[in-house]
Amino acid sequence: MEELVKPATTYVLFNLLFGLSMGCISPCYVPFLLSVGITLPQVALINTAFFLTIVLMELPTGMLADGRSRTWSVRAGLSVLVLGKLLYSVISDFWGALVCEILIGIALAFISGALEAWVADAVGNNSERLRRVFSGGAMSLSGGILVGGVASALIGSFDLRAGFWLAGFFVLLALVLVWWVMDDAGEPEVRTSELTALRDSVVALKNSASLRWVLIAFMAFALVASFNHYWSPFFRAQVGQTGLSLVWLIIYGGYIVGSYLVRRWAKCQKREVLAVVFSLAVAGYGLLFVGLVGGLMWSLAFAFLHEIGRGAFKPLVDVFVQQRVKSSYRATYGSLQSLVGRLGHVIVLTVVWLSTRGLPDSQGLIVAIWVVQGSLLIIITLMLWFHRPSRSVKSA
Repeated sequence: MEELVKPATTYVLFNLLFGLSMGCISPCYVPFLLSVGITLPQVALINTAFFLTIVLMELPTGMLADGRSRTWSVRAGLSVLVLGKLLYSVISDFWGALVCEILIGIALAFISGALEAWVADAVGNNSERLRRVFSGGAMSLSGGILVGGVASALIGSFDLRAGFWLAGFFVLLALVLVWWVMDDAGEPEVRTSELTALRDSVVALKNSASLRWVLIAFMAFALVASFNHYWSPFFRAQVGQTGLSLVWLIIYGGYIVGSYLVRRWAKCQKREVLAVVFSLAVAGYGLLFVGLVGGLMWSLAFAFLHEIGRGAFKPLVDVFVQQRVKSSYRATYGSLQSLVGRLGHVIVLTVVWLSTRGLPDSQGLIVAIWVVQGSLLIIITLMLWFHRPSRSVKSA
């Protein structure tokens, strides 16, 4: 079976199953938390704990992936993720949700960095090939999210917990996939110790203005986090739980479009900086106006625009980074980058919690959060453009 499934195909299939798992939870996530007595500010708080867990675990897990095995790291992460998703279906209060978020954070720390490093080494460090593989993975991820989300929105009208059961099932399928087909093809060309991989990652970041620039962009991308958490209660008030299936279909269609545009833009690698900045700007403008405009159709249009920017950003950054780091420390550097990006999420969500914890849950509160974060993202995007690095690709 291993010989029949190419690394690029493995990556696409993994992302499809992972997307199905994410989609099965998203439409029901916040409505379920609200149903067990958790408030909107507390949603921000438990997600702060989630991202803080990832921050603390990123470097140790990334170093293990380079020093021991990237395949082992992905398998370990998926094993913990199955447990976290299934346990979420039986929680009944804030503390139960907090424990599950911590478990899921640990799991994602094992997977992040290791997966991208594995596929980059397995398919070869070629810009054109990497662009197609990473954008294909992003498309399959968003396709899975789309299908899983529609199913979850419909099932959630009967039982909000059912999405977590489905999510655990798809993670289990992903674990079976990587257990049988993910091999040594994506391991480092030269195996180094964990501490050496960390040292080389820090040196690469120190010596590359381009890596530092894209790291700032990655951290700024954390400003989109609150859209994930609040889109379902925002639109649910207008269309109901069943109607969320149509909303999900429309807005996540934008994510697929963004990923597809990256895949089809043949000269993207010659305009990397422009592409990254443009994707951030599109995401920011969409977030700014999605709650400000009047009428459901206009809100959906700007949510769609927001998702186009998000769908393009991730594969663009993956290609940008993988061309500039070496095989021996890819997973560790990916974890270092993820650590900084997740730290951005911790900061953003902590500020949201501190600034809203005394306010009642309302549509106006959600819109205010989106306006502030969308505006900040646009401002940071302008700063990134005026301080952009040169086009040249220099492997660290």
